[in-house]
Amino acid sequence: MNSWEILEIEPTEELSVIKKAYAKKLKVYHPEDDPEGFQKLREAYDNALKYAKKSKSSISESTKVLSEESISSQQKVFNQPDIKEADHYKEEVYNYNIPHTRIVDDYVEEQIDYYELIDEFFESAESLYNDFYKRIDTKNWQELLNHDIMWQLNYKEQLSRNMIEFLFNHRYLPRDVWRLLNETFNWSEMEEYLAYYYPKGFINYFYRQLGSERIPGYKYFRKVEKFDFEKYLELRERAFANLLNGALEEAKENIFQAYELYDKDPYLKTLEGEYYIKNKKNLTAKIKFNEAVKLTPKDIEIHYFQAETMFDNKRYKEALKICSYIEDYFKTTIEVKMLIGKCNLYRGKLIKAAQMFRLILEYKPLNTMSRKYLAKTAELMRASIYRKPPSILLRLEIKKIYRLLGEEQKIKDLRFTLMDCFRLIKRLFYLFIFLVIALLVLQALLNGEFGAIGVVIVVRIIYSANKRRRYK
Repeated sequence: MNSWEILEIEPTEELSVIKKAYAKKLKVYHPEDDPEGFQKLREAYDNALKYAKKSKSSISESTKVLSEESISSQQKVFNQPDIKEADHYKEEVYNYNIPHTRIVDDYVEEQIDYYELIDEFFESAESLYNDFYKRIDTKNWQELLNHDIMWQLNYKEQLSRNMIEFLFNHRYLPRDVWRLLNETFNWSEMEEYLAYYYPKGFINYFYRQLGSERIPGYKYFRKVEKFDFEKYLELRERAFANLLNGALEEAKENIFQAYELYDKDPYLKTLEGEYYIKNKKNLTAKIKFNEAVKLTPKDIEIHYFQAETMFDNKRYKEALKICSYIEDYFKTTIEVKMLIGKCNLYRGKLIKAAQMFRLILEYKPLNTMSRKYLAKTAELMRASIYRKPPSILLRLEIKKIYRLLGEEQKIKDLRFTLMDCFRLIKRLFYLFIFLVIALLVLQALLNGEFGAIGVVIVVRIIYSANKRRRYK
């Protein structure tokens, strides 16, 4: 079966006809449902395009030859040849038999050099990466991924590995580009390959780019005179990694080296602020955070990056303040709500955290991160049922969570038992005793029958008893 039979059209030089036939057959040979059929279809399409281009070039050459002959004949007319030569020329023309040839039959399908296409693809990627302002635009990478080689499923694994090698040497790209490449090549299934061939530092960087953890962005580079972007981004990334690993002196050195190249990046200002936070110089850190905000006062991203920085440094209260500011002056996003939920979770405000995670999950049911944190919050609540009053409110909140998560069996496990009733009666009894003692002490104070030392002793006893009961 040749290319035309696969496309189900007659041999033609019209590119539009070939493309329409290819689009029509794509509905039959889908890449995911029938990869082998799609591969044959793609090869037939490539061969048909080559045939059409080759035929057009042949026709243009023939036209050129004919035009040259006509020019020469005109020249002969102007030179006034003799009559005998003209009669001889006429006889040759009339007696000439046009040979019967079929271009289609003589056409031999040429083999496509796919390795040459792979080289062409990565040359284009290299060229795109070298232009900084083009490399940070996701649309340019989308166009690159429409290259002809991307349709060849047999070469997908090789392309995937070559792209990882490319990123190892050209890694400073926005997160959106990393995610686009991951969607194309599906690197989540290549953990063993990465662990075997690449250093741990690159693997950590690789998965951080693909995840949801805090990373510096790329949108704040002004179109100034070109400087060494690659060196600057390397220094900024080293500073960030050293801050995460606690290597503060190295981070400080990287930050000030980066400032020598470019000093208008709010992410670098925030990293400097984080350096001062880790050194417990909170006032200086606040100044640096404000300097970063002044560079882009109306942009939500730098505010959110600072909130994440506070969260990573266990400054949950400050992170909540920044999130509250974002909600007041900017639009509320899922990411901001998620961060608010996490801050409340780690502060021990379980009900507030659960309410925020439930809100996200009701709005976006497929959000795996909110589902994960909601399940974690439910487990912490469950552990607190028998320790922290009021357990009834906790039970109601846990039931809402399990109902949203679809875990009906766990809801049944939360039913009141005889033991729960006994604990409730015991708790009410302790509360009654506490109130009685408090009333007696108050009456004694009013009557002047109880000294200050006695009051302190009674309060201390009640406090100690309550503390022991809480952490039983």
